[in-house]
Amino acid sequence: TIRAVAANLNVNLYGTVQLSNAVLPAMRAAGGGRFIATSSWLAFSATDAALVRGDKFALEGYMESTAAAYTGISIHFSIVAPGP
Repeated sequence: TIRAVAANLNVNLYGTVQLSNAVLPAMRAAGGGRFIATSSWLAFSATDAALVRGDKFALEGYMESTAAAYTGISIHFSIVAPGP
């Protein structure tokens, strides 16, 4: 359902966006830092978990885009994708 999609995006994407918006200015002022987000191996699996895969791909796209925007600044971005 659309509510399930919204709930997943609220946790897996929007929460990370809000957190990065809160901490990146302080990292910039401090001269650098590292921002780490948690993804899932399901984003790369061939399972039927389309909802999880979709929001994890969105998270990874956000992280890659944000990292590109901070190129040349000593703020590093990492994605951890635990799984089997």
